[in-house]
Amino acid sequence: MLGRDVYPREIAYARLAAQTPHLVLSKTLTDPSWPTARIVHDINEIRTLKQQPGKAVYIVGGPGLVTSLINEGLLDELRLIVHPVAVGRGRALLTGIAERQALELVTAEPTASGRINLTYRLVTYDAQG
Repeated sequence: MLGRDVYPREIAYARLAAQTPHLVLSKTLTDPSWPTARIVHDINEIRTLKQQPGKAVYIVGGPGLVTSLINEGLLDELRLIVHPVAVGRGRALLTGIAERQALELVTAEPTASGRINLTYRLVTYDAQG
């Protein structure tokens, strides 16, 4: 399907993903196709999960989900992969942020293929700023 052999890191990730619980935030879906997935219809279920002790929650999503999580104060870290492709169209990632949000660069890792993996921490300010 890929036109190449599968990389060992892809196999390792697939094995981990097959055992990891998945939450799918959706207003329309009712039946998950992934065996370890469940549908959640309200972002407050994500808030409840975040408040529980345990490991970090890793969320994959597009601009709408990222914006919603930032606006609800549910995102601590933002990881972006910048691909060396100019498409000319598309949706801006952070359109719709309710309030200005500072981001602190944690890591910037270039890859051999020309991608850059960026990790930002969302900065919160106290009353003194």
